[in-house]
Amino acid sequence: MDIDVAAAATATELRNVMVDRFRRYRLVSMASVEAAMRVVPRHLFVPDATIERAYSNEAVVTHRDVDGVAVSSASAPATVAVMLEQLDVQPGHRVLEIGAGTGYNAALLAHLVGPAGKVTTVDIDREVVRGARECLAAAGCRDVTVLYGDGEFGYADHAPYDRIVVTAGAWDLPPAWVDQLAPDGRLVVPLRMRGLTRSIAFEREDGHWRSRWIEECGFIPLRGAGGVAERNIFLGSEGDLVLRIDDGQPVDEQALGHALDYPPTLSWTGVIVSAGVFDHLDFWGSSLYQVGWSRQSGDRGKIVSLTV
Repeated sequence: MDIDVAAAATATELRNVMVDRFRRYRLVSMASVEAAMRVVPRHLFVPDATIERAYSNEAVVTHRDVDGVAVSSASAPATVAVMLEQLDVQPGHRVLEIGAGTGYNAALLAHLVGPAGKVTTVDIDREVVRGARECLAAAGCRDVTVLYGDGEFGYADHAPYDRIVVTAGAWDLPPAWVDQLAPDGRLVVPLRMRGLTRSIAFEREDGHWRSRWIEECGFIPLRGAGGVAERNIFLGSEGDLVLRIDDGQPVDEQALGHALDYPPTLSWTGVIVSAGVFDHLDFWGSSLYQVGWSRQSGDRGKIVSLTV
């Protein structure tokens, strides 16, 4: 295969600039993750994107359904980096990835586990599986097993896994992930709660899950047996405010449609906080909204409005 030396040099330069930026903003602190991201050529996993876009901090949609809705993508590199740090992969580890995407994350995992480790990635979409295999081959990464299947059930043949990482928004933690994870293993999953998603690093402690690290993120919803459909309700005359419902709860869309017809109410709490403590304020707000809505649900068109 002919190699475009100039393009390769440009890609290497842009890749290093990207990682330098992540280091500067403390998105990458582990030497192993930094080394993997400097080596693995992301542009080969998003061949339809320009090299400049491949090394920007953008997600790249790679597959859409018949309605044009995104069903698979290459996650933004910063999100990938943070989740790898949450996962804390060590040489020799056995890793299961739920959601193959383009294969880029699997290639990074393969670099982290080294020749003594093993990486298995599973995806529910045959086209995604085919594309991931092709991209991994193009990048010269042949130490990853890419399988077609429903990630809800993991892949028992290669278990137990030291690490399991999920690269799609999950509604729950299915039994297979628990059963296939080593007793001292770690699970990193973007968990969807009240329409919001956080990447959470879980470990088992005294027979239950204990979260060790939580980061804000956004992911395409998991499909298959464990999938829960999203409902996006567009509010306002321009539809510029979106209320996401992903837990199957009944919602009065007509009443919600009038939510912005009333003047906003500003109420100061009197609580003084330091900067940098607002990362999970949206969870607090959504919890209050759920309580308020349940109290008012019997009064059509009457909605509790919160400004936080």
